[in-house]
Amino acid sequence: MRSYDVVIIGAAIVGSSTAYYLRKNGFKGSIALIEKDPSYKQSCTALSWGGIRRQFSTPENIRLSEFGLKLIRNLKQEFGPDADVGFKEQGYLVLASEASVPVLEENAKLQISMGADTVLLGPTDLEKRFPYMSFEGIAAASFGQSGEGWFDPYQFMNLIRKAAIAKDVDFITAEVTVSMSWIARRQLTRSAKAHSPSTSTAFISAPKAATSSGALRPPTRKNPRSRIGRWISPGLRKSSGRSPPLAFPPSRP
Repeated sequence: MRSYDVVIIGAAIVGSSTAYYLRKNGFKGSIALIEKDPSYKQSCTALSWGGIRRQFSTPENIRLSEFGLKLIRNLKQEFGPDADVGFKEQGYLVLASEASVPVLEENAKLQISMGADTVLLGPTDLEKRFPYMSFEGIAAASFGQSGEGWFDPYQFMNLIRKAAIAKDVDFITAEVTVSMSWIARRQLTRSAKAHSPSTSTAFISAPKAATSSGALRPPTRKNPRSRIGRWISPGLRKSSGRSPPLAFPPSRP
């Protein structure tokens, strides 16, 4: 049985970033980054719009966007002279009805106080700035003049994943699933199995695990991927003092 200090299930932009920043922030232990489909054709990252904005209603979301924006603006320093994600800094326009104007203004005030380049626009300003749009029924809007736009999420993911691998993170192509019997009985030994008719099953253990494999849905036998979140959830982790074993088929040539 192979052992890692940390196992990350799902290696798109969230999983790869988790591995990358563990290393960047000084973590010296072993890390396994496991991905079912290295083409990522059905991953949230590949299917996303790749938008970034600072127009949020909570400080936490604004800070998260500031972190991402700083990384995008410093890609070449972080990942090398050829790094590029095609960032189009063209702003987000948030529209409000008459009833929603107080909320829009409150949110804009918070954003501006945290350094966002948000400007409030009335109907006349909107028509002048965006003459090709109809603003019937719109009482006001907020516009992110800079620091907002969209980028190529697939390319961004590739940059971070390659950087993580370069920092001695093991990338493993495999599907990880969790034993339904363990969920039902809360056995002391956690088990996971990889279903593949043409490859053998290999086991690893790790005291720490993170899942970035997608949203958790109710577990079923036809939906093994949904079991992963429940396997590492804090409530179930307390029932075991052992390192949870995982299983995966070896990568194909």
